[in-house]
Amino acid sequence: MKLFKFQSSKTFSKRHIPRPVRNVLISAAILLILCVIAGLAYTWMMDGTATTIDPVKVSATTVPPPITPHKPAANANEGVSVEAITSPVSRGSEADVAIHTNPTSTCNIQVFYNYDIEKKQKPSTEPGLEDKVADDYGDATWTWTVTPMDTLGLGKVIVTCTYNKSMGVVQADLQVTK
Repeated sequence: MKLFKFQSSKTFSKRHIPRPVRNVLISAAILLILCVIAGLAYTWMMDGTATTIDPVKVSATTVPPPITPHKPAANANEGVSVEAITSPVSRGSEADVAIHTNPTSTCNIQVFYNYDIEKKQKPSTEPGLEDKVADDYGDATWTWTVTPMDTLGLGKVIVTCTYNKSMGVVQADLQVTK
């Protein structure tokens, strides 16, 4: 009587998929089938209840409501932020600084070219660097011309705003180039 001879596991290993890989493949196939079934069920259910929304008709005379500014409380803290600054700026060009603070705050700007804290420099007195009152939205801007004689290098712009008895300060770098 002849016994069946089983093949060794080495010959089966070429066709055998490791269990973790097989589990991942089976799970992915099941998830794919479930997603397709869920999509079909959703489409079938929503098809009967589909509604259309009429588009909003906009005419040339449609105007959005105006943005109304609000006045801060009398005891509001003062905050200042630089919204925009022209930097780098070359000699002979215009520089701009835009800040945001409380509406109707009084703001002072100081510009120091090639700033060095040790030198006790005096701020620039160029036209356009006068005190400003922030508008009803809290915005203030300054524009001035950097003269051809102003010092090259990294300078500072310091803006100080006061609202009632509260004060806020912000500073920004100003790079002056040829």
